[in-house]
Amino acid sequence: MVVGNENGVVGYGLGKASEVTSAIAKGVEDAKKNLVKIPVINGTIPHKQEMRFGGSLVMVRPAAPGTGIIAGGAMRAVLESVGVKNVLAKSRFVEPPQPGEGYHRRSLRAARRSQRGTVARYLDESGV
Repeated sequence: MVVGNENGVVGYGLGKASEVTSAIAKGVEDAKKNLVKIPVINGTIPHKQEMRFGGSLVMVRPAAPGTGIIAGGAMRAVLESVGVKNVLAKSRFVEPPQPGEGYHRRSLRAARRSQRGTVARYLDESGV
């Protein structure tokens, strides 16, 4: 599950249960415990970011106003939840996933690492 306030705060979580509604509720609870603040400047991210997690590679670039969110699947959900309006994103898989770990979950984890790097780099550049 991905949760966000569309104003720069996003989190993701995973919930497992025998019923769908219980799994969704657990996923939302877990996502709320893992919130991260992401800098959004003029509807886009401040700089290009690339990150690798396991066999997954994620690239996110700022885009000009009017471009929209050019991303697929899990990345689109994360970027919409953050509140980014214009961004270019690409995720690809260098290695196949391990048993029990799907492509979307690995993309989410790589996107999360990328966002943490975005926050750290933004804080370094702005001197906050």
